Amino acid sequence: MVHKPFQEKKIFSQYLFSIFLLFGLFIVISMTLSYPVNNVEAQNESITDSEALSYFSNPSSFVNKKVNFTGQILTVPQPDGSGKFLLQMYQGGDENRNTMVSSSTPIQFNENECIRVIGISQPIIEYQNAFGAKLTSASILADSIQKVDCAQSLEPAVKVINVGQTMESDGAFMSLDKLEFSESNTRAYLTIQNIDSSEDLMFNEYNSRAIQGNTQYMVINNYDTNYPKIASVIPAGVEEKGVVLFEPLDLTQDTAQFRFDTTKGFNNIRFDFETILSPDRYLRQIELLGGPDSTDPFTWIKIGDIYFDVGNYTESLRYYDKVLKEYPETPEVLWNKVDTLDMIGNVTGAQYYYDKAIALDPNLREASDPGKLKFNAEG
Repeated sequence: MVHKPFQEKKIFSQYLFSIFLLFGLFIVISMTLSYPVNNVEAQNESITDSEALSYFSNPSSFVNKKVNFTGQILTVPQPDGSGKFLLQMYQGGDENRNTMVSSSTPIQFNENECIRVIGISQPIIEYQNAFGAKLTSASILADSIQKVDCAQSLEPAVKVINVGQTMESDGAFMSLDKLEFSESNTRAYLTIQNIDSSEDLMFNEYNSRAIQGNTQYMVINNYDTNYPKIASVIPAGVEEKGVVLFEPLDLTQDTAQFRFDTTKGFNNIRFDFETILSPDRYLRQIELLGGPDSTDPFTWIKIGDIYFDVGNYTESLRYYDKVLKEYPETPEVLWNKVDTLDMIGNVTGAQYYYDKAIALDPNLREASDPGKLKFNAEG
């Protein structure tokens, strides 16, 4: 999606205000926005953003219908001369969905903020711009107007996954907290903490990659929505939270890898998060197995394995530990714990349980792949 710079919107905004203040050419506003609403037909459901395409193809067919739209403000609220306050927004941030919103109470918002408008659809407004061209706009008499997150207004998520994966390496902690997928981007919510006592941690956002199969998805910018950014320099003891934007991923695939690079001194520290994009079927397996109510150690192992596949390593460890608490010398479960601790970057713990598992079953050494482990499995 190509976004137009704010400057163009501001110029257009100035044109509209010059029309409104100098020429008085909103000739139909007072008439249409005072359209009686006491005869509105009762409706159980509002027309929402998901139906916006149909609505804006012919707003006249929806007069007196209840609407519930989100949009981005183009012009700040101003009195319209008839006792109402008027603002202009683009529904869903789309300039082809120009909408005038009127309220009987003062409203205070700023340009480019996003709002949710609940109200009654009015007849189309006709007006002239600064060049004399006749324009039309949908119009809404608002019952309520609330500020909302622009991310969900302009780029609504079609899928959200609460990942909750945390890794540690060389005094750096990184957590992939959440993934949001929209038609225009994929949003990775990260928490990064530098627990080093003296050295800065560098975060290289534009080295980040999302990978599916043999396709990589690059980092992109967004100029319409102010997602929190992670600072490139993270001093000792500091925690940063923010969002990295990628090109939209293919949600028909089951998995994706998210790769993030940090640097400390001359050392490059890479964090690779393997994620399941369709975890529901895995979680249903847990429910069928009895979930947390199960008292069977073999079931605990299966549940731990499922959580490992989904990428929820915290829960995976919890179920492996339940088994080891009752059967501490079970090499297969110890080995599962090695894999899990290694995935989250707990090198010391992984090494400890690796040695313990090998001592109980030396054959596990032959089944392992030392090249895939972060610690020295040969040591």
